[in-house]
Amino acid sequence: MYCSITGFGQTGPYRNRPAYDPILQAMGGLMAVTGNPDDQPGGGPVKVGPSIIDILTAQNGSSAILAALLQREQTGRGQHIDLALLDSAVAALSMHAVTYLDADETPQRLGTDTNGNSPSGMYRCADGAIMLVVGNEGQFARLCETVGCAHLIGDERYLSKKMRVLNREALRRELEAGFAKFTVADALAALEKAVVVAGKFNELPEVFADPQVIHRKMVVSVRHPKKSNMRLMASAIRLPDSPVSYSAPPLLGQHTDMVLKDVLGKTDDEIRSLRDAGAI
Repeated sequence: MYCSITGFGQTGPYRNRPAYDPILQAMGGLMAVTGNPDDQPGGGPVKVGPSIIDILTAQNGSSAILAALLQREQTGRGQHIDLALLDSAVAALSMHAVTYLDADETPQRLGTDTNGNSPSGMYRCADGAIMLVVGNEGQFARLCETVGCAHLIGDERYLSKKMRVLNREALRRELEAGFAKFTVADALAALEKAVVVAGKFNELPEVFADPQVIHRKMVVSVRHPKKSNMRLMASAIRLPDSPVSYSAPPLLGQHTDMVLKDVLGKTDDEIRSLRDAGAI
């Protein structure tokens, strides 16, 4: 069993090219659908903050390895898994790719708005901003009533999801006037009561102070030789019968001897010779 991960895969005209995550975000189309519209201030392609293509490819790799191991159990044969960062980037386009491939439409950058729902996106309140996505008629009616815009419910421009998408800018202006009267806390409380999906825009300090994040134990503490209490991100995977274990990031060369002995079968004398020669 062997899994290789490269920028462009083991075949094709780009197979020997080097690559980094931002390059694949650009080449794979992710930046084409991320950012504000070209006609707005600051408009244009934007890189996703984290190295998302690296992360997605690693997740694809773990799934592929598990699938290949299961296949080996059934057939007795291993296989070479060929993963490419570019492939992961293209596959991540999701509904944007389907819109282009099957509807012959090129999705546009919409900032925080979503392609298929309106109203959606960031709405500013008196003291901050919230993220909102309205997915059906009931949510739209309850939203309008909650923010003092009940007159929009029967407006012919907004009678269906399709019509709201077509008239999203006019609808946004109407709702922004309503949201401006709320604080973030009051808006979120009112929307939650109305069963309208919304959330606060959090900076990282606020993320890790969020009560739900704390409850889900998304931060773990480990001991490290150079730091008695090192905080790490927890895994998003919850396995109650086999919980994920955590260890501190190793120091440079911390596990060299263990790998040489346990994996490569080297003796103490052989390891000493390698060290004396400067090989390790």
